[in-house]
Amino acid sequence: MKLNYLHYKLKIGSKCWITLAFLWVMLCAMAQETNTEYKSLAIFTEGLSPAVKNGYYGFVNKAGEVVVPFQYEMVFEFSEGVAGVRLHDLWGFVDKNGIEIIPLQYTEIGMFSEGLAPVKVNNKWGYINHSNMFVIQPTYRAAFAFKEGLAGVKLHDTWGFINTSGSLVIPYSFDKIGNFYDGVNRVVVGNKFGLIDNTGKVLVTPDSYEYIGVFGNGLAKVKIGEYFGFIDKEGNEVLPLKYTDATDFYDGKAWVKEETTYFFIDTEGNCVAECP
Repeated sequence: MKLNYLHYKLKIGSKCWITLAFLWVMLCAMAQETNTEYKSLAIFTEGLSPAVKNGYYGFVNKAGEVVVPFQYEMVFEFSEGVAGVRLHDLWGFVDKNGIEIIPLQYTEIGMFSEGLAPVKVNNKWGYINHSNMFVIQPTYRAAFAFKEGLAGVKLHDTWGFINTSGSLVIPYSFDKIGNFYDGVNRVVVGNKFGLIDNTGKVLVTPDSYEYIGVFGNGLAKVKIGEYFGFIDKEGNEVLPLKYTDATDFYDGKAWVKEETTYFFIDTEGNCVAECP
């Protein structure tokens, strides 16, 4: 009826009407297509990326095909063949076919790493395997994913590190921690940063540096007062604390500021770009 009315009002010829009708159909089709569109986050891990549609999350492959339906409130990236998903405030895990292989039963979770995932139940964290069996019982106030054979766990008010059997390897003595990378980890006691290795050996005592950055190209930036420098993984100050600003090293370069000038340096402290 609407099309006939439009045809009558415009008083156009049959060829023009056919063209107009075709355009109308195309517009309707485009509108329908728009209603089915999703927004991919373009964070592909193991071939799949989270995507969102109408406020709900699923997963798409690199061809743009939906492989996990848009039905979850929140999702994690895929790791070890599974991804964490949340619905009605409970978390579980799906496989790459969208099958919920671990039921949505946990209040919080982490990602699978080295065969285990941290999960929270009854306000305590433990670790499950891919069969949803507790390998490390819920005991901790907080827990990180495993990295290089160790995971940070918090008991009472301090952090330590356990192995995949649940044995305490590095005692509870830190206020904040990071993840191990190439055998070293940043730790915090009070408001000072330090550095330990995966045996618990203290490489940098947490009593001087106000900040230690992430390692890149074997170096990490450190800060005391208003000045930055760089240390290696043994805790040696390789580049002196003389910069008033600095980035972490990436691709062999760091951006630093000396007095009022910014420029790029290499790992030996030589200016390599935008030199003053």
